[in-house]
Amino acid sequence: MTERVRIEHEFDCSEQTFWKIFLDDRYNQELFAGHLKFPRWEVTKSVDSENELERVVSVEPYVGDLPPAIKKVLGESIAYKEAGRLDKVRQRYFVKVVPGRMGDKFLVEGEQFTEPLEGGKRCKRIFLAKIEVKIFGLAGIIEKRIAADLTRSYDIGAKFTNRYIHDNGLS
Repeated sequence: MTERVRIEHEFDCSEQTFWKIFLDDRYNQELFAGHLKFPRWEVTKSVDSENELERVVSVEPYVGDLPPAIKKVLGESIAYKEAGRLDKVRQRYFVKVVPGRMGDKFLVEGEQFTEPLEGGKRCKRIFLAKIEVKIFGLAGIIEKRIAADLTRSYDIGAKFTNRYIHDNGLS
């Protein structure tokens, strides 16, 4: 099975400002460590060139209560590395999740891009994700849980981001 997710949010800033915020260390720490309560979110590698930025982020998300079947397979926490690449020319961010455990059983990858709104004064972020789990009997349950957690995090993050934009005079 494969779960596909499309997540869209509108932001009160230009596309250029969105991408600047998206890559800002202070913003990311406030969002992930503070607001989303991730026990760990740390950029461990960052290589910036004229046309692209590659970065690796070590992540341990807050997952709340996991169903017993999932907890038995995955344990209490779900740590992973997020390997991302921003194509600066096309303004597209490609990401692949590399699980800390059972990496051959999970595929989570996505693409994020923006579209201008209101003559470029606002923008829409679109995130397309593909989730594939290869664990007999649990694949669908785990895929749906990952999709739900991803959507929930992006929804919470979008509200935080618009507040951050307004609080920091970035609109």
